[in-house]
Amino acid sequence: MSALLLPEFQGSLLEGARLYGYPIVRFRRALERAVWRGDIDALDELAHCRCCCHEHTFEHCPARVWSGCRGQAAMTYAELESWFRHYQRRHGMTREQFFG
Repeated sequence: MSALLLPEFQGSLLEGARLYGYPIVRFRRALERAVWRGDIDALDELAHCRCCCHEHTFEHCPARVWSGCRGQAAMTYAELESWFRHYQRRHGMTREQFFG
């Protein structure tokens, strides 16, 4: 794995190669070339983000490999709801207080 591509998102790399019908080695090389060139359009074309917001985050979004994912580092809706339930139960917060 190249140091240019984030190794913690190996699943995203594999999913991107699968979605675009590339062998993993070819897909990785194409991404690395685009990273070296600073070609965001090529990166977006090769490994497009499939997420739209924190409620619809695709776990193995191909764009996570190059930090181009809209849902990256965002909590999922389920995670936010579980935190809300924790604060509601333990601290008596209302939904308006928690999200306000």
